Amino acid sequence: MAGTPTDTSLGLEQLHGMLHTILHSTDNNERRSVESTVVRALKASSNIMLLVRLMQDVQSVSAGVRQLAAVLLRKKVFSLWRTIPVGSRAELKHVLLAQLGIEPVRVVRFALAHVISRLARAEFLEPVEGWPELQVAIRTAMEDPRGDMRELAMVLAYSIAEVVGECGDLNTLVTEAVLQGMTDAEVSVQRAALKAMGALLLFVDVQEEDRVVVEKKKHERGKLLQHLIPRCLELLAVYGPLEERTNICVDVLDLLEQLVEDLSVKKHEGILRTLGLEMISVLCNTLNRPRVRQNSSEVLVTLVNLKPRFVTTTLLEPMVSACVQVMGEDGTISLPEEVTRLEDSEMDIKNDNNDEDAEMLHVNPPCMYAGRLLSTLATEVSAKAFTNALLPFVLRVSENMQGGPLERKAAILSLACLAEGNPGYLRRKVQYVLKLTHDFLCDTNPIPREAAAFSLTYFCTHLQPEVLTHHRELFHMLVPLLRDENDGVRRRVAGAIDTLCENVLEDVEPYVSLVLPAVLEAIGRSSLETQRALCGVISSLASTRCPSFQAHAAQCLELLKTPLTMTSPETVLLRAKATEAVGIIANAIGKEKFMPFFSFFLIVLRIISIPIRLSCGRRALVSCPTFARSCVWILFPISMTPLALRCRP
Repeated sequence: MAGTPTDTSLGLEQLHGMLHTILHSTDNNERRSVESTVVRALKASSNIMLLVRLMQDVQSVSAGVRQLAAVLLRKKVFSLWRTIPVGSRAELKHVLLAQLGIEPVRVVRFALAHVISRLARAEFLEPVEGWPELQVAIRTAMEDPRGDMRELAMVLAYSIAEVVGECGDLNTLVTEAVLQGMTDAEVSVQRAALKAMGALLLFVDVQEEDRVVVEKKKHERGKLLQHLIPRCLELLAVYGPLEERTNICVDVLDLLEQLVEDLSVKKHEGILRTLGLEMISVLCNTLNRPRVRQNSSEVLVTLVNLKPRFVTTTLLEPMVSACVQVMGEDGTISLPEEVTRLEDSEMDIKNDNNDEDAEMLHVNPPCMYAGRLLSTLATEVSAKAFTNALLPFVLRVSENMQGGPLERKAAILSLACLAEGNPGYLRRKVQYVLKLTHDFLCDTNPIPREAAAFSLTYFCTHLQPEVLTHHRELFHMLVPLLRDENDGVRRRVAGAIDTLCENVLEDVEPYVSLVLPAVLEAIGRSSLETQRALCGVISSLASTRCPSFQAHAAQCLELLKTPLTMTSPETVLLRAKATEAVGIIANAIGKEKFMPFFSFFLIVLRIISIPIRLSCGRRALVSCPTFARSCVWILFPISMTPLALRCRP
């Protein structure tokens, strides 16, 4: 065992033994005792150089001990810097830079880099001193044939930018090397360089009161942007189509998004316009990897959210054109409101996975990310300008029904976005909206039919009250499509009917006998997701408590037994939705009519509540208490205590 002296004086061999003990001892008491001794000893600056000597001895000192010595030095050197003699400081800086170039083990080299970044911070607080050798070290590392060493130079640049903050002088030492690293042949070097550049953009930000310093930093920032933006765009042009460089492109786009957030329109209008147009080009280029296109759309979303007036005057028309084009590339149908609902319902079912590579594999379909951008434009920029930019694309398709099904899909979804962004305009043209929707619902291709039904949900939500006065026409337009051969069409139609019922609750009764038989027929031949949507329609009809529904209540309850007896994990959300429907029906028909079904559903609820709790988490559990409360309200007086109402089976 290494010795544990009572004073703070240590020998080199003694410290070596103590660090070895900390790393390898299996005796917790011994390890804690040695750790305490080392901590006390390192309060004296005279022992700092012992750590440096250990790091230098690559022959007889293990890599683990050298790494630990570097970690301890990083923690202590800043607080002890002023107590170290000037001569020892110079020696320490010289030795560490020299060791950085000869250390053979990667993890130790990176630990050394973090020590050097702390020294750079200490140097910044001592303006009378300087460290010109640091620039030489970074440049030397960037010229090293070993990729690890070039990556190390970028890590060092990032660390310096992070700890030095607003030190303008050090910025000039590293920006050139970082720009060089962005085009390195090694992916690891490029990614480290992009991370370093993200820190350097903050590093050269103009936040000083001194006028001379402000002017200097403006010059530095302008010079950096002149080189940075063309380099970023060059990387996207070269690597955008390459799967193996997708991570690089994502990092570049993150960097450009940071620029979009930071740059002001007043000072950098030309740069922002260039970035916007280039991002539109990346988005529209079908040769680019899907993840690259998606992230380029996110940069544009940020631009629209933060600088809507700038977008309105310079970029609106090409951006709208790009959105409509990309939305028409595939058969998926999605807009942000639905995405949010799906994420809310499914978030707790899927295991959290923070793995970066797994995230790269998850890419939304083009319609989803282009639709998000179009929806953002609809809600953020001038409604009049957006309408003028979008309508030509919609009219071109509506007046020429010979266009392809994907083009028709994009047109009706674009109209849904317009309903969200400028509802006043479309409320005055509700007849046009309904005619176009009807035409698309009668389309021979299922994609426009599904898109029209989906868009009708938006129209019913945003074009009130005008569109709702046509509820008779809408019900008769939608219900026959519950027998559509395409499951996606049936699902979207169910969603539209559900929304319509919620918004015209007092006028639903005449349509119950029309809607409910079609819903019950469709459930048996639909996917789990469509069955969930159909259960929502049943719940909406039941919530009216109208006499027309009472006649079908028993049939609904019998039908809902089937999903509640399912046990596979993928049926959890359907079971939750069915449980909610049962609870609403129970409230609608009353205790006496529900009693024949009560024992079955109560037993089923007890069986499924545990797996639903385990699988869905708190968010999806709301449907189980719905049924539980409904049963309590039926069996006991309404005036029961709140505590009893909160009981769970």
